[in-house]
Amino acid sequence: KYYGQVLSEKKSQFVPRAVSRMAELELNAKNYPQAVNFYLQSLANARNKRDQFTAWTGLMDAYYGQNKYDSVVY
Repeated sequence: KYYGQVLSEKKSQFVPRAVSRMAELELNAKNYPQAVNFYLQSLANARNKRDQFTAWTGLMDAYYGQNKYDSVVY
């Protein structure tokens, strides 16, 4: 709920972390298409290598959960 508010305002310094957390929550809820969208946003807003790694790992897990094995490789 609060992560969504941060994302809707897009003015906070916490937007990149909120996007990453929303992606994680969607992944845990097995809402893989939405998780992919959030992880792609997170990757675009990544500020360092750790953020990039987290986004790539999340994308891999989300695509794997959808049985899109060809997308897991990329």
